[in-house]
Amino acid sequence: MKKLKLTVFGRVQGVGFRYTALNAARKMGVSGQVWNNADGSVTILAQADDTTLTHYINACRNGFGHGHWIKVERIDQQSGDFPDFNSFDVVYK
Repeated sequence: MKKLKLTVFGRVQGVGFRYTALNAARKMGVSGQVWNNADGSVTILAQADDTTLTHYINACRNGFGHGHWIKVERIDQQSGDFPDFNSFDVVYK
């Protein structure tokens, strides 16, 4: 399993991005968490095999097909060092 911390920038708050990320993750078999940040970005901790993570990140980049609501400008990635997750959840911080 590979673990990544993704920080997503653009129009990603107030447009259903977290719940769309949650639904896509659950359908694709990605575990982790997603939450809003004070600066308007969204953080995703994602855990899955390489291929699944690649597809998930591409889905994030494309706004999960909701281009007129969600507008992703960039996604910063870094290797994740976090405990294993058994599910994918929205976290309120």
